[in-house]
Amino acid sequence: MSDFSSKCREYLKNTGETVYQLSASSGLDRTSLQRMITGKRLPGMDFVRQFCDSIRINPSQRQELIELYKIEKIGKEIYYNRKYIQELLRVISTQQMLFSSGFHSLTSLPFYSGDFSLDVEKKF
Repeated sequence: MSDFSSKCREYLKNTGETVYQLSASSGLDRTSLQRMITGKRLPGMDFVRQFCDSIRINPSQRQELIELYKIEKIGKEIYYNRKYIQELLRVISTQQMLFSSGFHSLTSLPFYSGDFSLDVEKKF
């Protein structure tokens, strides 16, 4: 069982409802809900959001569950590599803004060549 499905099971248990009861009260498909809880199938993001809304978890719990979902969807290594790259780009962008208003520019540094972009999802 994945961390995502374990956390879903934990949150469902905290509501005091069963899969059947939650399905009946929320309109979520019972089979999909059961498969998500047991780790047999990963639903779509919309289903996960509906699940979060239905069990009324707080924003930090919701964020944690969605992060676990993304990790489950693309894998731990890729997920954390992307987070690292995003943070690097944020830092570089911040530095570029500081340099452009101060002493240096990122484009004048010896290791830099090419265009700078924050668009990591761009396909080549």
